[in-house]
Amino acid sequence: MSQSNGAQSYESDISSKRAEVLAELRSLLANLEDCLATLKKLEELEKRQPTSLRNIENQVAPLLDHFRTSLFMFLRSRSDVMSLEDLTFMK
Repeated sequence: MSQSNGAQSYESDISSKRAEVLAELRSLLANLEDCLATLKKLEELEKRQPTSLRNIENQVAPLLDHFRTSLFMFLRSRSDVMSLEDLTFMK
């Protein structure tokens, strides 16, 4: 019976960690959406007030670098509870 309780505890722990992972993924997605919204605003500004493409790139690049770094760190830290298949097929 204790093996059954241990298995249930393990499954509960994994489910809890997966819920944390999903919350972190939602946060990362929100960061990406912020990056995309900023890019869209910059594109609209470009149409109204022409500036150099380099200026836009300099403003957007740090946002995308931060997102990429955050995503990489997240994936490395959570490989114990989620496989790449889980991440690939998650909606």
